[in-house]
Amino acid sequence: MKLLSRAALAFFSGLMASISPAAAQVQMIIPWPAGGGTHVIGCLIQPVFTEAAGMQMIIRNVGSATGGIEGPAQP
Repeated sequence: MKLLSRAALAFFSGLMASISPAAAQVQMIIPWPAGGGTHVIGCLIQPVFTEAAGMQMIIRNVGSATGGIEGPAQP
C-alpha cells in the first residue's frame, strides 16, 4: 500500500510544478461510479497528496455507461 501511495505522490508532484500558487484545490476525476476499486484508491491517495502538496484534492466520480468522460463542447 505504501508503494502505491509513493507512486501516486511521485505522479502528483510533477503536477504540482505546473499548478500556480493561487490554485487552492486540485480535482481528481475518476471516470467510474463511486464505491468501486478506483474510488477506493482515490480515497487512499487523497490524504497523502493533501499533506505533501499543502493543497486540497477533491475526488469527483463521473460515471457513465462506458466509463468515458466527454469534454466541453467546442464552438
